Amino acid sequence: VEEEGGRRILFETDGISTSVLPMVLMQNVPNPFNPSTSIGFYLPERSRVRIDIFDVTGRLVSTLLDEVRPGGSHTVEWNGIDRTGNSTASGVYFYRLTAGKTVLTKKMVMLR
Repeated sequence: VEEEGGRRILFETDGISTSVLPMVLMQNVPNPFNPSTSIGFYLPERSRVRIDIFDVTGRLVSTLLDEVRPGGSHTVEWNGIDRTGNSTASGVYFYRLTAGKTVLTKKMVMLR
């Protein structure tokens, strides 16, 4: 078949599918941190996303995000402030990303 510009199609194939990257929760930067840190994550598709911060006893310290986000790379900041507006103490904290049925957790350290 003759195409524009004198090019010819020799053969056609079906569409090529690429696998979707899984959801990813990155390590916070900087770690240890003071006074704030960035938490990056990747969503393979539009999802309702929740990011919670917990102390070592499992107590919910803060919810950084609870909303629908499009697929792709995202970043949220945590300034070391708890749900009541108070500064948190130095120590180990866990951040948990929940989207759909997937839950990912990582550890971070706050140094005051």
